[in-house]
Amino acid sequence: MAPHGSVIFKMEWGTAIANQTFTTVNLHSTYSSPVIVCTPQYDSDVPRTVRLVNVTSQRFSVKVQNPSATSVPDTVVHYVVVEEGVWASPLKLEARRYSTGTVGQNSNWAYDTRDYGQTYSGNLIILHQVMSYDDPAWATTYVSKFDNRQNPPNAGDSGFRIALNEAEAVDSHGNETIGYIVLEEGLGTIGGIDFEVTETSDFVRGFGNSPPYNTAFSQSFDTPPAVLVAAQLEMDGGDGSWVANNVVTQASAGLMVDEDQVRDSERSHTTETCGFIAFQTAGLYP
Repeated sequence: MAPHGSVIFKMEWGTAIANQTFTTVNLHSTYSSPVIVCTPQYDSDVPRTVRLVNVTSQRFSVKVQNPSATSVPDTVVHYVVVEEGVWASPLKLEARRYSTGTVGQNSNWAYDTRDYGQTYSGNLIILHQVMSYDDPAWATTYVSKFDNRQNPPNAGDSGFRIALNEAEAVDSHGNETIGYIVLEEGLGTIGGIDFEVTETSDFVRGFGNSPPYNTAFSQSFDTPPAVLVAAQLEMDGGDGSWVANNVVTQASAGLMVDEDQVRDSERSHTTETCGFIAFQTAGLYP
């Protein structure tokens, strides 16, 4: 299913180097309404999440942002871009964007509810991202099950929870555009490139614990996947957190969750369920 008229399914994925200054990433395809989700990769230094600005049909600008406004080093950012719509082929997924000022934070996890655009089965992975910079204060996003923030989204429900995520950093935030991509767990090939969509067990802990928390791939990649976009799929910890790539190998995706250091310096965290899409190399479809 396409949203309107001549709009067709398009998708691309890759990596970029970002720091605390916005850097432009040029897209290979031209989109009517791109939905973009990013994940930072780091195993040292300060907490950070990804912010976007100037999302257009052919490009976007990206930076990494520390919740305490501390300087952030160069960081590899993994990204995936999908044309907005509900799609049955070549992948069963949907990509959506909407505007909200709803903020979940510090044990007060307010949320919006969003319905699915089609019927799914099996485990669902929902990738999610703040796609605007209308309020420059730090923010990221969170999702969870329709009726319980401490469980991941379920294909048997009519929808899921989603909102801005301020963790322990601040209590409110201006309206932003959130983008999200709903995928079924599985593996295959798209654009001639092997990919895998997987939900982890409820075992991914914090930067201050003992990352990486490794989830084995279900297929044999020739080399470590070059692109891996991940998302936290629940909010067990009341302090708030987000996912980051830690160490990706040929055999497994090593993830962690991280916390801000606004109210305290510790970055330990309870277990969370996460999910990811991994691609053998950067690429695009069609």
